[in-house]
Amino acid sequence: MTSARWHRLQQLGMCLLLVSIIVSVVVVKGSTLPVPAAVDDIDEEFLEPGDLLFVDIYHGWSQGGYWDHVAIYVEDPYPSVVEATYNLGISQTPVAEFVARDLPADVSVRRLKYTPHRDQIIRAVVEYALAQVGQPFDYAATATLPFKMNESNLHCAEVAWRSYKAAGIDLDSNGGLLVYPDDIYFHSKLRAP
Repeated sequence: MTSARWHRLQQLGMCLLLVSIIVSVVVVKGSTLPVPAAVDDIDEEFLEPGDLLFVDIYHGWSQGGYWDHVAIYVEDPYPSVVEATYNLGISQTPVAEFVARDLPADVSVRRLKYTPHRDQIIRAVVEYALAQVGQPFDYAATATLPFKMNESNLHCAEVAWRSYKAAGIDLDSNGGLLVYPDDIYFHSKLRAP
């Protein structure tokens, strides 16, 4: 076999390898994508304190995965979520306002699976989340990367992650220095309600 022919076979082999990798990524990503509901389908009666509401505003186009935003349902003293937003920092938003703001976004709710002392864990999650209201937003998380090293200003995924972490549950599924909504969404300790 000539070297030119061998070189062509190598190129063909590399092309086939690349195509198989791309197909594998598409198939795996397609099989793990969430099945969201329309944000206006969220019913307050359906939610429980500690539930995480994941929002897809940009139809799958997000800096760190599928989900653009995450908030924690707290129900205290009224049906609301604790979330990190650009203009308000860490705030408590009534569910109706939260839902109306992001129309026609998709949303998915995730709930902590049964675990011993679940009620105590959820109380601690809600208490921590509510205690963060009034903290500043982490603007660096959207301009660069959403690091989880600074507790003095938080981004949306960090509020959710730190709230559960304070209750003894680490929901960062990859354990890295960054935390995106997808890192939490796909954690094995969460389930669909």
